[in-house]
Amino acid sequence: MKDIDAICLDKNIKLTELRKDILSILYRKNKPMGAYDILDTLKKKRPNAEPPTVYRVLEFLVDAKLVHRVESQNTYVCCSSILKEKTQHKAILLFCKVCHQSFEFEDDGVFLSIDKFAKKHKLEVDDALIEIKGVCADCRK
Repeated sequence: MKDIDAICLDKNIKLTELRKDILSILYRKNKPMGAYDILDTLKKKRPNAEPPTVYRVLEFLVDAKLVHRVESQNTYVCCSSILKEKTQHKAILLFCKVCHQSFEFEDDGVFLSIDKFAKKHKLEVDDALIEIKGVCADCRK
């Protein structure tokens, strides 16, 4: 989390203690979590935490490009490229349908193709999240 503090400072992103707590929960879990799952974990440290607070922090973290919102699952996952200098937020997330583990990778070729297609249709892409579902090797055993 020290590296994250330094990156946020460089990007002029203010991480309050609450934001750090929620980001830390997502970072440690390393799989998509719903807001209420995050709230349940957060309540162990902050018993008075309320859903609106969690949602506001999650919205901030998504806007700051530190967390992805997984639309199809209505969950959130820490961005694996959190320590990279990025102006755009593009990722490919693979999810295991059994254990719900998530794996993130970037492929410039995929996003170049998407950007080319979008440009043809006069759409500027600034955020892109591709979701792919399957079963990981551990769960296939």
